Amino acid sequence: MQEILSIAINKIEVGPHRQRSEGEDEELQELTASIRRVGVLVPVIVVPKDDRFLLVAGHRRIAAATAAALAEVP
Repeated sequence: MQEILSIAINKIEVGPHRQRSEGEDEELQELTASIRRVGVLVPVIVVPKDDRFLLVAGHRRIAAATAAALAEVP
């Protein structure tokens, strides 16, 4: 069963990033602006790792939420 929880961003390990594609910076800025306005609407996917969490999906959402100065994400 899956649960939606709010997790502190500083408890999420992002791991290695994929290569950036052209135009991604502009898209990330747009996502950051959206998250500032309405928050993170689609939860990131994490798995427990010791007393932290490992990010499985949602790298751009985490980057944008961090840029928007959020402390937690769903």
